[in-house]
Amino acid sequence: SEQRDELLSERNDRWGEALELLKTGKPAEAIPLLKQVLDIEQPLLGPHHQEVITTLDKLASTYLQLEDYPSLIETRRQRLNALEQALRKGH
Repeated sequence: SEQRDELLSERNDRWGEALELLKTGKPAEAIPLLKQVLDIEQPLLGPHHQEVITTLDKLASTYLQLEDYPSLIETRRQRLNALEQALRKGH
């Protein structure tokens, strides 16, 4: 649908902006963008979709860069859960 395409385009824009911030050494600024990507992906693609898992992985590695260990642990937990569910469903 057109709305889905618009949301995916917005997600791709946010993802690109986040990666650019990470490349230029601004991980703290990338966090809100990565969360926006997740906010779009999870309802649109499903919480166990490979793209969601990839975004969770990038978010976790960004938290690691910032030494935000509580957020890192929570994000890794979400990623592991999504991965386990995806494997169960055979994605």
